[in-house]
Amino acid sequence: MNIKLYLAKGMMLNTVLSIVIIALVTVIIVENVRVWLTLLRTAKPVGMNDEREKIYCPLVSPHAPDDLPLA
Repeated sequence: MNIKLYLAKGMMLNTVLSIVIIALVTVIIVENVRVWLTLLRTAKPVGMNDEREKIYCPLVSPHAPDDLPLA
């Protein structure tokens, strides 16, 4: 709707920006659906820590013992 309105008024910058925003939203939705389908197909958690032996947490010192009580 915006694209037709902007084209009718000759506002090319707004037209191009609207097209870019629509394209970026489409890319985000497609990528999210791809990740959701991956998560639904596997029982293993998928995320930034799935390739590590230990879960990385920048708030805990790497020298801290493994059995720290939860606060």
